[in-house]
Amino acid sequence: MKIDFTNKHVLVTGGSRGIGAKLVEDFINLGANVVSTSTKELDFKNKQLTEVFLDSVKNISFDVCINNAGINMIADFCDINDEDWENIIQVNLTGAYKICKAVSKN
Repeated sequence: MKIDFTNKHVLVTGGSRGIGAKLVEDFINLGANVVSTSTKELDFKNKQLTEVFLDSVKNISFDVCINNAGINMIADFCDINDEDWENIIQVNLTGAYKICKAVSKN
């Protein structure tokens, strides 16, 4: 069975390496039009760039949205400072929430 994503629009965050890069490659091979992000081009810690990106994709009718971008701190809990915590929340939760909201249809 061949899965066909021809003329389907797919959004993959964190698409420049690892699982995200493989997803981008696979969806392209299945014929999808893929929009992907990477930290080098869009760091979801940067709220202003995130808003610009969201504005640029809000009118695309995505068939698939994969929130793969994420960051982590490998440290003892007490060694994580407030700025690190805010960055983790911004990328892993707020970014994913805003992306889903921007590309979802009411």
